Amino acid sequence: MKQFPNLVSKDEFPEVYAMAEFASIFYGVWFLSSSLASAAPANDIHAVWQMRQYSQQTSAKISVAAKRVEKSILDHSWYMEEDLIPLGLLDKNLAF
Repeated sequence: MKQFPNLVSKDEFPEVYAMAEFASIFYGVWFLSSSLASAAPANDIHAVWQMRQYSQQTSAKISVAAKRVEKSILDHSWYMEEDLIPLGLLDKNLAF
């Protein structure tokens, strides 16, 4: 951002910074672990938990954004059905 000062206005800088923070802390990890179908349920549950924690520890704008991300994750959990529970049990990251 400092190398290209004309790219983003000073008013937009906090939003760009918040988006970069979100992408580096959360989204990158989610993207890299999304290729394993068996890990999807546990990953999504963990992502919802992360967004709930993130929304409580940051500014009001970030809190609203984190709640929207959480809602989006929950709205796209259509694949969590009874028939797919055994697939989720194959996740090597689950502790029994």
